[in-house]
Amino acid sequence: MKSNSTKRRHFLDCKELRCRWANCTLVFTEQRTLVRHIERCHVMEARRGSYEFACHWSGCARSKRPFNARYKLLIHMRVHSGEKPNKCTVEHKKVQKFE
Repeated sequence: MKSNSTKRRHFLDCKELRCRWANCTLVFTEQRTLVRHIERCHVMEARRGSYEFACHWSGCARSKRPFNARYKLLIHMRVHSGEKPNKCTVEHKKVQKFE
């Protein structure tokens, strides 16, 4: 199984940001436009009951297990889009190693 950082690097290395939702073939040049598209066109269109809150991303293991709330699907979609909305605010400093 790949680590989260490996998955993230793989996502960022991809030159083409393609929506892989069922029957959607749109391609984006920026991650933020892909994220906005997923939110507005797929997640917000999910209806409780008839449509449920299921992920219809091609190859997603969660496709057969819908979520019980729209916000959970929205959070799950970050796995596919590579979105990292929570930025670290702690300043990272290099630590000099003394031997």
